Amino acid sequence: MSKSKNHNSIVFLTTLSLYLGLVLVASVPQVLAQPAATTKQFNIKDEVEAKDDLDKNPDGEKIKSFLEHDYEVALASFVDELKKLKQDGKYRATGKKPFNISAFRQFCASGNEVATSSFEPTDSSEANAWIEDAFLALHKEFNEANTWTFANTPTFIKLPEGVTEDDRCKVFGFDTELRRSDFTIRVTFSRETDQSAAVLAGALDKHFLRKAARPRNTLTKQIYWYTRATAEKNQVMIVTRLPRGSIGPLLAYSASNSAKK
Repeated sequence: MSKSKNHNSIVFLTTLSLYLGLVLVASVPQVLAQPAATTKQFNIKDEVEAKDDLDKNPDGEKIKSFLEHDYEVALASFVDELKKLKQDGKYRATGKKPFNISAFRQFCASGNEVATSSFEPTDSSEANAWIEDAFLALHKEFNEANTWTFANTPTFIKLPEGVTEDDRCKVFGFDTELRRSDFTIRVTFSRETDQSAAVLAGALDKHFLRKAARPRNTLTKQIYWYTRATAEKNQVMIVTRLPRGSIGPLLAYSASNSAKK
């Protein structure tokens, strides 16, 4: 009886060992296959993201023209103003009280009228008086937007989908802000949907990185290095934040010359 029990135990252990061995062997290919599957997922994601490139966006050429001929030139002029302030001993690298000027424009289908707009500077104070004229000059660079109508806005500014008849308006905003650590310049414009805004913002971000990596000059390198695009619902925001304390390389460069190139 004892020999039979021992024999049964040996058979059971042998069978268990074989079973565990087969399980382990069978699981190895699955474990090894996981990195390949994960890699494929990343490759697919990269392929999808590559299709969101600004060059493949229907509005890509128009917005690139706006960036090069309007945005870059306006920021170059702003840097020139900062350079003059520094030469006159008025430039301040630090400060506590914020100051901003916001311009908001709506272009509505009703009557195809010229934009309704609001222009709102915050209360000026002696502490911020030095920057107000430079901000106002920067806003003047975009005064052409005051002549746009619903029918002739740049094509990258879209009418949001799903709005009521009374709200059939496109949006374009331009904001300048002096903050404790930086100068912030922001352009906002409407798109058809939340998704189209997110797609264009992603494509713009890649465009800015490429422009910073292959700049035409020192100024454009710095501008695009500090510029990013984000989406908030159906609006795209292009935001440039120029650090106040480390703006030396920009001020040392001739913005007037760069704008002519």
